[in-house]
Amino acid sequence: MVLGKIMLVNGQDLHYSQFYYNYHNLSPSTIGQFDGDDRVTLNYRNQWLSLPVPYNTISFLYDGNRFFKNHKSSYGFGFGLDYDRAGDSKLSMARLVLAMSYSPFISKQHHISIGFTPSVAQRRLGEEGLRWDKQWNGDRYDPNISPNENFAKSGDFFIDLGAGLSYQFNLTQRTKLLLTGAAYHLNKPNQSFYGVIDQFVNLPIRYSGSAQISLGLWPVLDLILSGNYQAQEKYKEVLAS
Repeated sequence: MVLGKIMLVNGQDLHYSQFYYNYHNLSPSTIGQFDGDDRVTLNYRNQWLSLPVPYNTISFLYDGNRFFKNHKSSYGFGFGLDYDRAGDSKLSMARLVLAMSYSPFISKQHHISIGFTPSVAQRRLGEEGLRWDKQWNGDRYDPNISPNENFAKSGDFFIDLGAGLSYQFNLTQRTKLLLTGAAYHLNKPNQSFYGVIDQFVNLPIRYSGSAQISLGLWPVLDLILSGNYQAQEKYKEVLAS
């Protein structure tokens, strides 16, 4: 059973309340860091169903974990897809993510991993649901009046870079502490709908830090406590579960 509580939410990037299952957006260093060889994760969230255009967010990730030949160090790899659509403008973001991590062997108790996620993304919108100030004729909205807005319905493709670091302390096989840190949009990509030359709309860097404690209580029961803090310019988000 998982109990979750949102303490403070103000954010710009894609996010989930069960953040610990959205590995590539939590920290690239968590890619391939699990007990097993292969893993598939699917996240879905919808909000405000009473609105004409509900907010929908979907994330898919496949990642794997392999050891170097004749070596105790390991590496992780994976690929994923993020899709988010919101509001009357149907503003959407589609992103194809590649992910990799490296874990040098230190000891059975201490585990360090570094990760990197290059990705390709694009934003799109639909203007048929938008209303503009210039379309007010003094008495009512008139769709026949031109809003005199000149922008593309799809932005340019842009490269997005993220990196992360994690540390795990294993007291026993089931009792452990995991700390992660990451930074996304390191290259501050331009996501303008007006073209690269005309106007820059840079995506600000998002910082993410999390902690998770797993306690093996009984043979079939573990207690898992998690917390996550994110900041992107003035926007902040704190989650605990």
